[in-house]
Amino acid sequence: MRILIVDDSPTNLLIFTKVAKTIGCTTAVFSDPLAALNALPTLEIDLAIIDYHMPSLNGLELIKRIRELPQCIDVPLVMVTANSDSSVRYAAL
Repeated sequence: MRILIVDDSPTNLLIFTKVAKTIGCTTAVFSDPLAALNALPTLEIDLAIIDYHMPSLNGLELIKRIRELPQCIDVPLVMVTANSDSSVRYAAL
């Protein structure tokens, strides 16, 4: 299983990568959401973990653009956020 991880926090990237490796997954890791979006046409992913607060694109915008890619229509996406605003959480769903 290959997991896409997009988060601008180096600490979060390290944690998510270590967790993925402990369960036998490989990762494609990006701190820049636009770089991740540009790489997606050449990546085969089974799951994406995406931070909400990022520069250039927030997690909701990135998810919307990922869903526009034919190879990512059915890929499970998880948005991670500390944001307590329920409207953000509902939009992620």
